[in-house]
Order: sequence, then C-alpha cells, then structure tokens
Amino acid sequence: MDLSRRVPRWIEDWQGRVPSKTLQVDENDLWIVAQAIERDYLLVTSDLRLADRFGKAIPELRLSVV
Repeated sequence: MDLSRRVPRWIEDWQGRVPSKTLQVDENDLWIVAQAIERDYLLVTSDLRLADRFGKAIPELRLSVV
C-alpha cells in the first residue's frame, strides 16, 4: 500500500489542486449547496452570484432566488 497516496483522514489536512480563488467559489457556499443537494432541500437565497454559478452547473439543485 502506497501511504503517500492515501487520502488524509481529517478534512483540514486535505489540499485542493485548484485554489477556491481560481474557481471563484466560496467554501461556505459550496457546503450549503452540497447539503441542499444531499437532503433534497430547496435552497432559498438572495445571492445572485451563487444562483448563477451553481444553478446552471448542477441541474439537481432546487434553487429559489428572492
């Protein structure tokens, strides 16, 4: 078993290949969207940027902009 390729146990030790600044996605927004998809919730937001970025990219995301 190659231990250098093992996934870190704790999320704090994970390192992304692409920084969030490059993706222009806030980590908190990503967590909120992931939870909405996982639980099949309707995500209600007033953030037009969030709706624009995630709404088009993830068809199973139920999203309402107020």
